[in-house]
Amino acid sequence: MEEYKELINGLLEEFKKTLPENGADNRELIEGFNRYITDTVSNLLEDALEDSELTSDFVERVVIAKAADVIKLDYDAKKIRLIEDPILDQLRVASGKIFEQAVLRAEGKEVTLAITDESQENAIGKFEDMLKQVKPHNIEQAKQIYSETILDLNYLKGENDITSLRIGNIIRSNKRSDR
Repeated sequence: MEEYKELINGLLEEFKKTLPENGADNRELIEGFNRYITDTVSNLLEDALEDSELTSDFVERVVIAKAADVIKLDYDAKKIRLIEDPILDQLRVASGKIFEQAVLRAEGKEVTLAITDESQENAIGKFEDMLKQVKPHNIEQAKQIYSETILDLNYLKGENDITSLRIGNIIRSNKRSDR
């Protein structure tokens, strides 16, 4: 890792030049970019231990390419990509669990999550609470997850066959493969 310190520092300086002078989120962005590049190097070095063909030149090229992908993003996209938002992560995980159950129903398999009026209201309340806590730059993404999840919950409950886009795509795909 030590041999890549100079590369990481150079990329960090290049990244800093793309930020507005007094950007409110600059510190978090710089920390996030540093973490992203350091993790990329670490992961590549781990892979190199198992694959002798991964040379230091290869690692350097991949790190530079990945850094360039982030450096070229606009300020808002950098915030979404680099600033950690644990509430958004929790929202994704909870939504994923509901989505998995909706997929089971869409595929005609046994659903293990029983949705009652009360459990649906509780779930919606929890999602609304998370939506209020998500970082401002992630609000649009969180709203999209929320709306898809509400449709998945309604579909799971079985009161109608209105689906989220993601479940609708699975159902259409299943119908095509049945032909």
